[in-house]
Amino acid sequence: VRKDIATADFTVSEPSPRPLIENSKPEPLVFNFDYSVSKFEDLNKTLSKGLSLEPQIKGHWRWTNDSSLIFTPAEDWAVDTEYKVKFGKDLFSEFVRLEKYSHKFKTEAFEIEVVKKELYQDPVDPKIKKISATLKANYPFDSKSLEDKITLKLQSSKENTHFTATYDKFMGEAYIVSSNIDIPEKDTEMLITVEEGVKSSLGGNGAKDEVSSAVWVPGIYNFFRIANVYPSLVRNESYEPEQVLIIETSAGAKSEDIAKKLKVFELPKDNRDTKGALISNYRWQTPAEVTP
Repeated sequence: VRKDIATADFTVSEPSPRPLIENSKPEPLVFNFDYSVSKFEDLNKTLSKGLSLEPQIKGHWRWTNDSSLIFTPAEDWAVDTEYKVKFGKDLFSEFVRLEKYSHKFKTEAFEIEVVKKELYQDPVDPKIKKISATLKANYPFDSKSLEDKITLKLQSSKENTHFTATYDKFMGEAYIVSSNIDIPEKDTEMLITVEEGVKSSLGGNGAKDEVSSAVWVPGIYNFFRIANVYPSLVRNESYEPEQVLIIETSAGAKSEDIAKKLKVFELPKDNRDTKGALISNYRWQTPAEVTP
């Protein structure tokens, strides 16, 4: 009895970059056909003929059922690279024909983003001030390629700022730290620039876009200032209430340095108005009342 020849089509689940986490594996390439198309004797076996993948990549093909074909790679897919799969007619049942016998797909491009940036001041030594930034990518960085294309530059300076780069275990995050910077006279910005063309250690094309981000660097008149001063009650070691003066600053400072410059005056209980009349139990309101 002769069976009719059916025409089948397929959908494709294309691989994304391998997650940069512990024990991750490259994602597979999966073809899902409209209905049963495989040969019965090929089910759940590694296929050695009847199909090709260019450029070549180590791995194996297998029918997981009569309508699903999967390629499991043994190495990472190249970055931003076009692949082409070709099927031979002898891969399928003799009663099946395909709409097409090839498929092209392209892996994701290399992308970089700045996920964190800040002006850092050492809590122990306030003289140490640096810019830090965290860069994140969807593929592992090639460290030399990245570091050759990074620049840090204060807008108020003609020279680039030196930096160091370290990486996480999976090379998917880069931690950029500038050399120590001096606080400028006026407010400025540190511009962090990553030129286009940075490559991944997996090969393929480099990043297509430049990435830049700015970190605000306050000048000497804005970097350190007394942000707030107010009294409060706290409990001592004997759990007794004590009055304290809370001083909030815009940047870290050593308590002994503040103490050297701090003066506290007890104001009189009474005051006089503009006509000289005595005001008993006067409530002092602002520093302007006691300073010139």
